[in-house]
Amino acid sequence: LAYYQDQDIREAVVVNNKTPADIIDSIFEKDISIKEIVAKNPHASEALLCSLAKENDYGVLYAISQRECLSEAIIEILVQCDCQAKKFYPNHRPENYSWRIRKELASNLNIRTGIINSLLEDEHHHVRAAIALREDISEEQAMMLAHDLSDLVIKKLVDNPNVSNSVIKLLNILNKNSKFSLHINSIQQTISKNNNKS
Repeated sequence: LAYYQDQDIREAVVVNNKTPADIIDSIFEKDISIKEIVAKNPHASEALLCSLAKENDYGVLYAISQRECLSEAIIEILVQCDCQAKKFYPNHRPENYSWRIRKELASNLNIRTGIINSLLEDEHHHVRAAIALREDISEEQAMMLAHDLSDLVIKKLVDNPNVSNSVIKLLNILNKNSKFSLHINSIQQTISKNNNKS
């Protein structure tokens, strides 16, 4: 089946969780149009995933970034990627969507703390907002994000039930000092909820 002429059958073989890694590698070598499917398959070999990631194709990189477990080598490639997404619809101008890949990493609870800490200073607010929503956010990470200039990041931090009262109080102080345009009601409601829990 792996060498069958019909692409749908080859794709079905690739996405089958019981397909061995050497067969997936072989299919990929013969049919490069199914790279994204291969990138999603949990049986794809580490070597194949590294090879796919180095090609800097947005669709493939995004598919890899959605995997639950990633090696340090692949994470490094994903963090440093700089790729253009294909046109999503006619008249759409291809843009650099590498931030979406970093956002997936920032949301992945299996990514080690050092990488998450480096993403705290990411240029794109959606990446930092993903960290603000993490259920395992540390006090230090939350305190750093409390000073973020993005309303989205602050809102996600306020919405995260795992953020401590001290961070929420800091946000309230910063908001009163007019550094942020965040709605004060949202912060005050969170403080009230958290005080009721205590």
